[in-house]
Amino acid sequence: MTPFDWKAYLVFADANAGRTSEAMRRIVVSRAYYAVFNTSRHWLESQGHSLRRRDVHQRVWDAFKSAERAEPASAPDWRVVAAHGKRLQKLRNAADYDDVVPHLDAEVPRALEAAHVVVDELLPRLRIA
Repeated sequence: MTPFDWKAYLVFADANAGRTSEAMRRIVVSRAYYAVFNTSRHWLESQGHSLRRRDVHQRVWDAFKSAERAEPASAPDWRVVAAHGKRLQKLRNAADYDDVVPHLDAEVPRALEAAHVVVDELLPRLRIA
């Protein structure tokens, strides 16, 4: 069986970003986060990182933030992945759990832009020391 391509969540988010319902905007934010999280998690695992499922979200972003396994020239990009990931996680939590998400209309395009930066630009050029 072929593993799921988590980038498909980002394709879904892009396709639905212009929808006007609040529910859809919340779903777009959530799918953008999970595209970034799971693509980042898979990248780490493909590089030999062992990530236990307990607190896996925190472990993924901590691995990128510490950049301890990064090639020195690549370390700043690792930290940008962590920053985007944590910001998207916070926004996803608000979208999934809060009754009111301030400035959701403005956050949707920012979330998609951050997701594309991570998935399309940063992850492909990261290097392990």
